[in-house]
Amino acid sequence: IIDVACVPKTKNLQSFLVPMIKELEDLSKNGIVVEFGDMKYRLKVHLFGSYGDIPSVSEVNSLKGHNSNYGCRFCTIRGKQVSRTMSFGNATNPPDDPIRKRTIEDFKNGDVVHGIKNPSIFRDLPSYLTPSFMGIDKFHLLSLNLARMI
Repeated sequence: IIDVACVPKTKNLQSFLVPMIKELEDLSKNGIVVEFGDMKYRLKVHLFGSYGDIPSVSEVNSLKGHNSNYGCRFCTIRGKQVSRTMSFGNATNPPDDPIRKRTIEDFKNGDVVHGIKNPSIFRDLPSYLTPSFMGIDKFHLLSLNLARMI
């Protein structure tokens, strides 16, 4: 397991990550041959997840953002404007658009109606199997007083 956490500040995060994702896709499907003495081993590399703050997670998954109508990355709840801020606490969806959990297909194919503009950059990785692939940003959760609740 390797934890990669250094990403430069950039206006287009995807342009920085896509070459690495393509390399990971090749390594996860085809692997790399490593020689050790007289033995040869084919090793494969898999990305098991990715973490980031809300804006970076939105960018790599092509979400409109947490302040948009469908800003939740876990479900399709439609937010409500409250004092010029998007709120999801008392939000409800109309009957013809029931709230549902987002699926991996939503991220792999895009779901323009519910705020996913394009397919995720992770869509072709064999390990991209669940929406929870993009973990919750634990560092920012601590600043939301979650630590006191534990």
